[in-house]
Amino acid sequence: MKRIILIFSFIAAIANASTDVDCLRARLKIFIAQYEALNDNYHGLIIDSTCTDNTQNKFTFSDDHTYLWTSYARLSPNSKFEKRDPEKLSYKAKISQEGDFKIYNRDPETYRVFHTEDSVYVEKKYKSSSEITEKIWHIKNDTLYEVTVKSDTTDSDGSRTPQSISTMIMTYDPGFKNRCYETYLNGGKYEVLYEYESRGDTLIEYYGALVGNVGFPTAHSKETDSVWSRTFYVPFNVEPTLGIVCKPHPGNTPKEAKTFDLLGRPARNEHLIRVLK
Repeated sequence: MKRIILIFSFIAAIANASTDVDCLRARLKIFIAQYEALNDNYHGLIIDSTCTDNTQNKFTFSDDHTYLWTSYARLSPNSKFEKRDPEKLSYKAKISQEGDFKIYNRDPETYRVFHTEDSVYVEKKYKSSSEITEKIWHIKNDTLYEVTVKSDTTDSDGSRTPQSISTMIMTYDPGFKNRCYETYLNGGKYEVLYEYESRGDTLIEYYGALVGNVGFPTAHSKETDSVWSRTFYVPFNVEPTLGIVCKPHPGNTPKEAKTFDLLGRPARNEHLIRVLK
């Protein structure tokens, strides 16, 4: 019996062993997955849960392009988590092909997407607007570049006039390929840090803001430091080997409006879905 227990303990240890992940490749892969997940028969990564000191979110996806979003929140670390009413949301899209581009129509938004191993191009436009947003992610020389161009198609010759251009670069933390800094070149000195690890079939993303004199979070601080949020990704339709790390204490609070990206995550960029609860 002791031998059996030891064997199962060994298997469990292997399943939960932590493995470092290439940070730049993980960021690009997650960005592409926002669109790939809209396709039928998708088997790549999908968001499972997110966690900060005072918020927790669980996402349960179905084959019919809908997902159940359950959230918990508290006012302070000393207060109880309150459970909000679960919401069933849709991420359906009409998909077509235009040359090398895939077209995702999520009325009133349409996305034209093309990607290779090292880059992805996304063009977004709204049904009721002539403005077009182009976003390009590209890995070159150990750097991930993101260029966002907003333009209008109202020129008489049909050409686009850029209205704004922003550039972000992401580079490895020296000596730690699973960590990378993200800096906007024309938007001030605000920096964030991403760190990735893999446990079994679960990809874990740590996200932290580097503001003021907080300094560089150490490998040990990511589990407890309040500047960090955690996001867990698992293969679609595969039961994760890890549950949500934060253990909520359910209660009930009123519904309110939330903002999501295409994978249902709390949004941090232009790829948003506005859901009124």
